[in-house]
Amino acid sequence: MGESHPEFNLPVVIANLDGDRYVDQNFIPAPFLTADYYTMSVSFQPNIIKYALDNYAPAFASSDNTGPHQYKPFVYENLGL
Repeated sequence: MGESHPEFNLPVVIANLDGDRYVDQNFIPAPFLTADYYTMSVSFQPNIIKYALDNYAPAFASSDNTGPHQYKPFVYENLGL
């Protein structure tokens, strides 16, 4: 597979393998950081990944957000995490 490029204009969920629930730039590919691309960082847990796919991904195309984002702690709490 080729390297992902921001010009594809697709939603990108970053799953932090170390369990971080915040933006960890070590896990975000450089092209996305350079382009200030709208990404969503989550911990590597099925419930929050599904939440991001169900909420962030569908809203991505109509959003004017830029740069890396993360969910607030209450989102994890509401998911029982």
